[in-house]
Amino acid sequence: CAAGVKQQIPDIGVQLIDIERNTNGKNITQVEKRLLDNHVPDWAAEDQSVTAQHFMFDPRYPKIFYLYPPAKEEIEAAGETPAVPGTELEIVYTKCPDTVAITDEQWNADNTTIEVDDVWANALQEYILHRAWAKDSESAGNQARSNGHFQTFRMMIGDITEADAAITADEK
Repeated sequence: CAAGVKQQIPDIGVQLIDIERNTNGKNITQVEKRLLDNHVPDWAAEDQSVTAQHFMFDPRYPKIFYLYPPAKEEIEAAGETPAVPGTELEIVYTKCPDTVAITDEQWNADNTTIEVDDVWANALQEYILHRAWAKDSESAGNQARSNGHFQTFRMMIGDITEADAAITADEK
């Protein structure tokens, strides 16, 4: 972790999902920032610690989270001065899949493998069916089929519609 309260997921990440624990085994819990602000007004100015007790996350800023107490940055060994460990966390975050380069041969073959975990196979199939029916959506029946497959796809990937609704409600 970087020194201080404000942290960011790795550059390859898209959104923080959860923080499992400190790597030293200590538990960490999610709290609302406003609660910490109310009960510990100077929390961001407290001494840095190797162990985080709480984290705060706002889905409007999916790559940013805050730690309490402030994180301590690792200090590397220099000469005879030993290294000082910093705050380390086990985090769960989403990332975009790697770009897949497909050659003309692969494109024309019927056996091209898509590099996606098998757990997503059915969701991918639903999305492909949605797109196929959407191509011929002039008929109400085809539009309904397309919409049905898209809703199934969203359900299978765990679309965060509740979080989206909460964000919209908070902004009003």
